[in-house]
Amino acid sequence: GRCGDGAGQAIDGNDGNDTFNIQGTTGVANINGEAGNATFNFGSLTPTTGGNVNSIAGRVNINGGGGNNVLNVDDTGDTAANAGYLTSTQLTGLGLGSGVNYLAVESLNINLGSGNDMFGVQSTNATTTTTLNTGAGSNSIIVGTLAPSTGGTVNNIFGALIIVGSGSDTLIVDDDGDTTANSGTLTPTTITGLGMGSGITYTGLAPLNISLGSGDYTFAGNDITNTTVTTIDGG
Repeated sequence: GRCGDGAGQAIDGNDGNDTFNIQGTTGVANINGEAGNATFNFGSLTPTTGGNVNSIAGRVNINGGGGNNVLNVDDTGDTAANAGYLTSTQLTGLGLGSGVNYLAVESLNINLGSGNDMFGVQSTNATTTTTLNTGAGSNSIIVGTLAPSTGGTVNNIFGALIIVGSGSDTLIVDDDGDTTANSGTLTPTTITGLGMGSGITYTGLAPLNISLGSGDYTFAGNDITNTTVTTIDGG
């Protein structure tokens, strides 16, 4: 339902497995999963999908608590071109008002709509597996500390990042600002190393552009998928 007011509202789970369905907010909402496994669903049609997050106007603070906690963001019904931004603690953009702060979330699933979206990933949480489903359209995903700008590094991609593209998406991996010596490995589905923790898993890309920094790099390509045009800029 719709929750939150100007003073802030707290919603606490119990010791069991809880599900929170957030369709809209007007003010600050603090949602705590407490013990057990908690699922947090964001979207105008939640618990079903096909909605958007445009009515999440007030800031939402999620604390998963104990257990194995899942945060699902459903913007699949949005036909507009959107920009979204992710850090290790916060999701903003995509039509959200003040965004979503998250803590103690083991799985973060972000599902975009059918517009031509831009999504910048500046950092990921070391204890969170993040999955980005880009939806339809020709989308751009930029991974780097300065995303959507370039000239940053990927050293803050601590947790696993999984990108499920539409088949016509562009992924830019920006390590251009890194001055340290690094090694990395590219396969038809993964990018690892370069100072990242668990690396990036990808499908459904057209161009894949990897920008390396000014340090001494060793970069290995273990086969490359024939459906993706891969460009590696050696810095």
